[in-house]
Amino acid sequence: MIDWKDTSVLVIGGAGMLGSHLVSLLVERGAKVTVFDLLLRAGREPIAWETPSEVACIQDDAGDSDELLEVGIGRFTVIFNLAANVAGIVHNLSSPAEMLADNLDIKLGVYKALSRLGNRGHLETEIFVDVSSVCVTPAEAPIPTPESFVDPLKGPWSPESSNFGYGIAKLCGEFLSLHLPIPRVVIARPSNLYGPRDYFGPGCHVIPGLIQRIAGGENPLKLWGGGQQMRTFVYAADAALALLELAERAAHKTICNIGVPEEVSIHMLAVLISEALKVPVSFEADATQPRGYWRRVPDLTLARSLNLTCTTDWVGLLDGIQRTVAWWRAQRA
Repeated sequence: MIDWKDTSVLVIGGAGMLGSHLVSLLVERGAKVTVFDLLLRAGREPIAWETPSEVACIQDDAGDSDELLEVGIGRFTVIFNLAANVAGIVHNLSSPAEMLADNLDIKLGVYKALSRLGNRGHLETEIFVDVSSVCVTPAEAPIPTPESFVDPLKGPWSPESSNFGYGIAKLCGEFLSLHLPIPRVVIARPSNLYGPRDYFGPGCHVIPGLIQRIAGGENPLKLWGGGQQMRTFVYAADAALALLELAERAAHKTICNIGVPEEVSIHMLAVLISEALKVPVSFEADATQPRGYWRRVPDLTLARSLNLTCTTDWVGLLDGIQRTVAWWRAQRA
């Protein structure tokens, strides 16, 4: 167990949805937090984030190892790397090379800075948590999917085609992180994340996209890929707590799924969003649009053995959607 009080923590990508929730938890526990973030979503759109008074925020590119060295990356006891170019299925399909290049740049920048310090004996970091993704898994992965099905050190490296570039970049990141000269390295693979502070702009993920389409009056609502696809969604604050708990409890070179024991079809997801918005809508299958995985469910055996809170006490999807809708409306107002 870590005594977070006065522990120096660097959160790379700490201004995004997941990162900002993690920062809040660290501040509550008395950690000395520094955020390193480009403050741009996907390198394009400014992030509106009010930095807590207790937090130091450095605006820069995690892909630049020299800048990371300049801010003293090696002096932090704990480092979380959440930085990523994240987008929905359409952008992943239309710009796979961009998703690969942008996300690989981030992983390489962090790896180069830390390995350089380690080679010089100037690395004080004790714990490094790298945030990967369930997008590393192939389409033919068993359900539920154990972490061991995709070994970043051996393979197979064959992410499902709708997330191929992004998935390969995340696997490269896992490979690099597991070779860092740090006493304890942990890899987290979260399921689909959502919640307040999510991105609602062009190319967003399915929950923000459905909220805007239903609120915007699309009726009948066209369900991409038919709507029978099954997914697991994790409320961002629950995932942030899981990252904290992994830093506290997981052994060196642990790779752990972050998920909840709840899955839903895209059709039922749309029904829940319609009810939360109080906007009645009918549905129509649209097989011309991408479907993605048919079913994606993480095996939570390891997460349960580590007693991650999200496996026993999580924000249910109905509650989480209602909170997300309320936050989105407040932002628009």
